[in-house]
Amino acid sequence: MSKFVLDTVVLRVFAFALPQGINILLSALKTESACFSTEVYNQDENSLPPNASDEELSELARGLRYAQRKAQTLPGLQGQRFQVRLLNAIQLTRHIQAGSLFIEPLEIEELPRRERLRELYGIGRAW
Repeated sequence: MSKFVLDTVVLRVFAFALPQGINILLSALKTESACFSTEVYNQDENSLPPNASDEELSELARGLRYAQRKAQTLPGLQGQRFQVRLLNAIQLTRHIQAGSLFIEPLEIEELPRRERLRELYGIGRAW
């Protein structure tokens, strides 16, 4: 397991904002790799039809689908901003394939701790 476990916000900011955002993140952390759970991202954005509800998808997949919808429906520069985010997000696949980002499902033993942390800090799924 990587010593760096990324959450949805960090992954989304660095993947969407800059074409080399993940490289910048890994460099800032002084590491060659980082991981995230399947709840954060599971490469599942294309597992449902475009008009289906996103509720069952990983958090980042919901963000990707949202950006796809906005890129297709918003006019001019507004839509182009979302298209740029989607182009930048392509780096996720490259980093996963290269092994510098990897998906690490939670182990059964970790689930009770996750639930305690959710309750203690009021953490929920990002919607």
